[in-house]
Amino acid sequence: MNPRIERASQLAHRFKARRAAESVSELAAGEIQAALVSTNMASHAPISLSLLENGVHVFVEKPMAVSFDETRAMVKTAAANWRQGTA
Repeated sequence: MNPRIERASQLAHRFKARRAAESVSELAAGEIQAALVSTNMASHAPISLSLLENGVHVFVEKPMAVSFDETRAMVKTAAANWRQGTA
């Protein structure tokens, strides 16, 4: 088994989360309503966009993205999917 998912599963159990996911796409396809994106700055936009496109509200650590274009794409995607995105 993947050690990262093992650790994530332990933390999910500890904090009474329903489950852990091995990827953003698996997480986005689940039953979550919102997510905190607290990863390295370069991955903020790709992760947030994937979540927003799948109907998940996102709260992103600052800075929101590495460029204005990424930030604009995140804001437009949130609006197009009736979701909230904030930093």
